[in-house]
Amino acid sequence: MVEKDPRPVVLFLASTLTIGGAEEAVRLLVCGLTRSRYRPVVCCLRALGAKGQEIREAGIATHSGLLENRFDPRIVGRLVALMKRERVRILYCLDHDDAMFWGRVSAKLAGVPVIVTAIHTFGKWADRPSISRSNRMLLRMTQKVIAVAEKQKAYLVAVEGVDPERIEVIQNGIEINRYAARAAPGRTGPRRVSLVAAIRPEKGHDVFLRAAAQILAEGNAVSFWIVGDGPARAALEALASDLGVSEAVSFLGFRRDIPEILAETDVVTLSSHPAVETFPLSILEAMAASRPVVATRVGALDEIVVDGETGYLVPPGQPSALAEALSRFVRDPALATRMGRAGRARVEKLFSAERMVGRTEAMFDRLMSGSTRN
Repeated sequence: MVEKDPRPVVLFLASTLTIGGAEEAVRLLVCGLTRSRYRPVVCCLRALGAKGQEIREAGIATHSGLLENRFDPRIVGRLVALMKRERVRILYCLDHDDAMFWGRVSAKLAGVPVIVTAIHTFGKWADRPSISRSNRMLLRMTQKVIAVAEKQKAYLVAVEGVDPERIEVIQNGIEINRYAARAAPGRTGPRRVSLVAAIRPEKGHDVFLRAAAQILAEGNAVSFWIVGDGPARAALEALASDLGVSEAVSFLGFRRDIPEILAETDVVTLSSHPAVETFPLSILEAMAASRPVVATRVGALDEIVVDGETGYLVPPGQPSALAEALSRFVRDPALATRMGRAGRARVEKLFSAERMVGRTEAMFDRLMSGSTRN
């Protein structure tokens, strides 16, 4: 007789795992779990997605395509069967509406003893009040709600009404060693500023382009890279032309070689609007590469960037403020080097993938033993 695997099974449930910071954080967590302690399984209710495919290629069991449409009632039977077949002991829901709703209902019916939900955004639930009400009702089935920042925890308590005793803060982490070999600056030629983000209106690329125009108008020799893609790209290229900065701005599209991109960059920026960012991995990656950061003071960015020590934080929606802060690094390479090194040290201390995984496993251990203490 084949002995049953004694390791607790953790089912990571999402709608899909496409390209994105939250999805990358999930990939790092899934692939980083200590295999002798936990066995991860991933289920995407819809398509597997690019990050889900990477997880599958890493040899981790994956399932997808269980949900035919948003209101498919047969999803409960499919999920319950999957949870029983895999002997799931912990359900880890990503903050996708269908995953949170159907996952928690199914886990309860399947007798899954531990349910946690990871929230990666501010205001996610408030976007869809009907779904948010349903999910708030189901929070009684959730032992822990994972927030990725202290400021986000405060939001969940004050705005969403989540019991603070149910919230566990586990900050995102990255694979720091991917950037170690490229951490030392030493580029020659014009200074370069890069923005790494999907091209969506809320990322504030228009603010970045207007800041670039101001920097160039002041006579600085600077080139600008926009790394990422999206439906708004053509409109941004037109704006760059209208601003007269097309020759200095390069749209690189979606790239997988981010460490190499950062190696050719002097300063990294993020110009997002307030309602979007929570704990962006792109800023952690820039700091891991010893690059100083200029970002808008939104979300929990002030828990990542130490203003005046590892970079600068500026008000959102203000191209002049962004340009002024970026220009400090453009004009003073020694300042950029000093703050970049400070950023690297901060990421090493606080934001490694290993630390994120370790804290998650410690939470799993407590929940499996029946404790819900933070």
